[in-house]
Amino acid sequence: MKRRLAFHSLLVLSIAACGAPTTAPTVVPPTPTANPPTQPVAQPSPTDPVPATKPPASVPTATATTALAGTEVPTIVPTITAPPTEAPTEFSTQPPPTNTPGVAFMTFKDFEIVPTQITIPVGTTVIFQIEAGFLSSHQPYNFDAPNVFEAPAQLGNGTTWSYTFKEAGAVTIRCGYHSEMVATIIVTP
Repeated sequence: MKRRLAFHSLLVLSIAACGAPTTAPTVVPPTPTANPPTQPVAQPSPTDPVPATKPPASVPTATATTALAGTEVPTIVPTITAPPTEAPTEFSTQPPPTNTPGVAFMTFKDFEIVPTQITIPVGTTVIFQIEAGFLSSHQPYNFDAPNVFEAPAQLGNGTTWSYTFKEAGAVTIRCGYHSEMVATIIVTP
């Protein structure tokens, strides 16, 4: 008998999950059973005041039974979830400091290098982006040890060139064509 009731309950839940009409069948007055049916849990109204204490994250699902031609069928009451009550997180406009190598960008634009100073950890690759005007070009370089490099000559608009900084120290970045273009990269250990 228990196996038949479990199968019937599973069948009813499966039909409900598949989109069958959710209206309850005609209820036949309950017949006496060995176990008395449980009472449904009263649900709060949307107009009820919110309690002052922090409510639990969820209220357990309650089950009630109705008689259907002498067979018990479980009725599922939906779970109520409380709204989050955590304090809002404060956000900073500055990125968190990091010592993890990654990728950084510097743009050679018109007659300036943007940004004019960055701080990166050892092992970071800097991508130099070129935004040059008509018939103009740029050439990023640094001749001061320990990070000595020189990009190819005449990098035009839309080109990029990259260099990975392997030693700690301050590096002065310059343009091979425009002496007024200067920037600093601080490489940290």
